[in-house]
Amino acid sequence: MTSMAEGEHGVRATPRAYVWFPYLMVFVVSFLLYANTIPNGYALDDKVVIGENPFTQKGVGGIRDILTHDTLTGFYGKGQSIVPGGRYRPLSLVTFAVEWQLFGQNPHLSHLINVILYALTGVVLYGLLSRLFADRQVKPRWYFSVPLVATLLYVAHPLHTEVVANIKARDDIMALLGALLALRCTLRYLDTDRVIHLVGSSVAFLLALLSKENVIAFLAVIPVMVYFCTDHKPRRNAVSVAPLALAAVTYLVMRHTALAGPKIPTVPDLMNYPFLGSSKARELATIAYTWLVYVKLLIFPHPLTYDYYPKQIPIISFTDPRALAAILVCASLAVVALAGLRKRGVVACGLWFFGLTFLPVSNLVINVGTFMNERFMYVPSLGFCLIVAYLLVSRAPGLWKNKDFARRVLSVGLVVILCLYGTAVVSRNRVWENDYTLFMHDVKISTRSAKSAASAGQ
Repeated sequence: MTSMAEGEHGVRATPRAYVWFPYLMVFVVSFLLYANTIPNGYALDDKVVIGENPFTQKGVGGIRDILTHDTLTGFYGKGQSIVPGGRYRPLSLVTFAVEWQLFGQNPHLSHLINVILYALTGVVLYGLLSRLFADRQVKPRWYFSVPLVATLLYVAHPLHTEVVANIKARDDIMALLGALLALRCTLRYLDTDRVIHLVGSSVAFLLALLSKENVIAFLAVIPVMVYFCTDHKPRRNAVSVAPLALAAVTYLVMRHTALAGPKIPTVPDLMNYPFLGSSKARELATIAYTWLVYVKLLIFPHPLTYDYYPKQIPIISFTDPRALAAILVCASLAVVALAGLRKRGVVACGLWFFGLTFLPVSNLVINVGTFMNERFMYVPSLGFCLIVAYLLVSRAPGLWKNKDFARRVLSVGLVVILCLYGTAVVSRNRVWENDYTLFMHDVKISTRSAKSAASAGQ
């Protein structure tokens, strides 16, 4: 007979007293990591969406303009075509307009809201991972489980500082939060057959897309996660995608309507198209190299900078060892991802999540306007953290003779990593205090960038 301390298959169940505690832990850790951004002012692109945006400064009276124009129109003016294809990300600007209406120019409140939204994202993420991966380990403990370790690694990863510390990047936070809620509603529907959850998934996904369009990748991510982590039949999985597709179509119609009309043609500019003048082969080789830089920053997030504009990243050819190394690494990861499809392994799941969410910002499909950016890793880094957590919690102890001792040692190692991450985050937050502190600090990192040199007056 199984004891009360154990669940099915002899796996130790989480004590009831600790059911709520991990959620609180995630929220508190996330909040404290970024609490020192609250006294900060505006920096970088904050002027584009708040400080010098007439639509936002109209308060609620500007919401109509925000919803019916390109996101950059308020700052640059009507008829301007700043980036190819335009941008339609109105939801975060709507929140800025409401804040302006109620509190006027108040960057501290805006920073506080960013921090709270980030902490809530961590809470939602932990709940989702607990639903998806709780059975992928032996004798899970609440303090050393795949869901909690992955979540803590994610919320503490220093690559996220730009997203939380830069008010403008609230669009990234809201987009991921909405996409995660859409996944949660999809799972609830598959578990209960209640149509109301399909409605919830559609609404959540539409709000996510209205925050930032790159989460359209979740049209593929959500069914992939269902495939890897549940036993639901493909037909039911396909049904659950229909509301997401409806939300995507609704967003695309709204986007087309808002961006329609005559525009001044986009003039090729090095700062908005860093591969200007390069051959296609050199462009692809350089793109591959940036992928290698992303992998490096995921593993060792230092140094960090907001500026990867020309010519911080060098234009290289396929004969360059860096391009060859990038191709080798990417090909190896692709093989692992494909090989893991049949067994539905956690590592393969993490790689598929990473690949699908990275594709829209990889420069391979569309020009994102720069070589790379740390904020582009905000969503894909979740796949990386999931893989690391799984290897650390479920695989590494098996290499030791005494697995319990191994888990204690690995727990201490995890605490050390989180402390190092936290120190880096708190330090980086101070750099984002305002334009002056950001430009003067990062010009020492982005030494080859024309943008950094100009911003710092050098």
